[in-house]
Amino acid sequence: MIALGIETATTVCGVALLLEGTALIERVLDIPNIHSEQLVPLIEEVMKQADVRVNQFDVIAVSIGPGSFTGLRIGLSVAKGLSFAADIPLIPVPTLQALAYNISRGGRALSGASVLSLLDARRGEAYCAVYRMTRDLWPEEIKQAVIASYEGITRWAKDHLDVMLVGDAQNMALEQEELKRRWYAEYSRCSPASIVTLGVQRYNAGERADRSSLEPKYLREFIPRESSGV
Repeated sequence: MIALGIETATTVCGVALLLEGTALIERVLDIPNIHSEQLVPLIEEVMKQADVRVNQFDVIAVSIGPGSFTGLRIGLSVAKGLSFAADIPLIPVPTLQALAYNISRGGRALSGASVLSLLDARRGEAYCAVYRMTRDLWPEEIKQAVIASYEGITRWAKDHLDVMLVGDAQNMALEQEELKRRWYAEYSRCSPASIVTLGVQRYNAGERADRSSLEPKYLREFIPRESSGV
């Protein structure tokens, strides 16, 4: 099994290559507005290091949102291009689920633990979803992804003291000591390694996407505008 993971939902532009389910090569740039220029070179870099070609990929996983409108479009466009060119299955992975899985990969989540994943949606709001870790430490969605105000999220989190928090919207908790203690900032950056790992799991479970109709999951209405970055 050779799988490629692509993450472009935030300022992170990253790729990960999973070889035979164990060896992982990851390259990440956390710099705004470089996705359109750097994503393909990053893919070429990990392929060169692993000495593999595109037609050897068994699956391509891509972060499908929510997140940056421009970043998501760039990531999905590149993923679709590779998928169509070599007829490789394409698996979309929810960005918020991958964030929750970061904690599991870091060894901090236990079976049954609940994780609130948050991404800054601006305007005083965040994209959010709640996951519960299964016995195998995979994040299972228990509250569907929505857009919510920081105030509403803060109230909910304070009422659910067992919930771990992860994501780039941690500024909502700066004045809340009880939230800061449960915020796992070290696992809050979007990770292509989590995307590719969850993508392989979904692929092995029989999931497949219709490449032609697949679109990013924005949550918020997408209004096209000229832009060269995230």
